[in-house]
Amino acid sequence: MPLTFGEAREWAEKFLDADEYEEIFGEVEEDDSKVLISAYIRKDAAEKLKRQAAEAGMSQSEYIQNLIK
Repeated sequence: MPLTFGEAREWAEKFLDADEYEEIFGEVEEDDSKVLISAYIRKDAAEKLKRQAAEAGMSQSEYIQNLIK
């Protein structure tokens, strides 16, 4: 059954551990100054992002933020 993004996050909060949740939805921050964005990218670019972020020891969100800065 397809879920909305919000429903998927609620489900993940209940059934995934913190690492799995952050891998899918990004790092959880208590700071309200951050916003959630969505973007469509090619599959090969997503795989490269995941690999390079892991090699850098960062979440994908942190890696993208560093690229933008």
